[in-house]
Amino acid sequence: EPGVVEAIYAAYEKLISNIVVNKKNTLSDISIDLLPVGQRIKHQLYNLTSTSSTPECLNEAFYRTSQRYPARLCVVDPSIQLTYDEMRQKVNGLATLLRQQVALQPGDLVAVYMSKSWLQMLSVLAIVAAGGAYVPIDPMQPFERKAHILAQCDCKAILTLNAHVDDRAISSLKQITLDHHEQFKSQQNLATIQKPTDLAYIIFTSGSTGMPKG
Repeated sequence: EPGVVEAIYAAYEKLISNIVVNKKNTLSDISIDLLPVGQRIKHQLYNLTSTSSTPECLNEAFYRTSQRYPARLCVVDPSIQLTYDEMRQKVNGLATLLRQQVALQPGDLVAVYMSKSWLQMLSVLAIVAAGGAYVPIDPMQPFERKAHILAQCDCKAILTLNAHVDDRAISSLKQITLDHHEQFKSQQNLATIQKPTDLAYIIFTSGSTGMPKG
């Protein structure tokens, strides 16, 4: 990029001059901005994140995007590709099932018990669309951690896969498996029952300094 060498030289010159003038012994004692003016302005522009927006829930933002770009790709996975409209229908189908089987209310928790995949995204959107809040849990974590998280959360249901239904941590809880996701399909968007200020998720800390905290 033109001007980079000159900018480095100017910053070095500014640093040396500051050391000579202030007679500081270490670099940690020096507090000056070495960025060229042009780069400083660019950084300030990059960090201008203030914008006017109407508070909304995650599912409402997803529905709005799906309506605006129905044919655009939403999911690109080695096993499947889905447009926004196709994903919306799957979200609606799973969310409808959750409301029918669990009768979720705002703040109710549902665990997402699976490894990283597009089905995680489907689960999260469906839980929020149904009115609940999600709790991601990695099946590969130690049993004690999983048991502690589930005991703390009192989840109404577990979204998982057939490979995990016999896992000791979740074997006694209500499970909904997503292996046959083709059955989840509905054109009708669910009416939002929660407010933007309601709980959307709980994520637990690593627990490296004690028990995991959500």
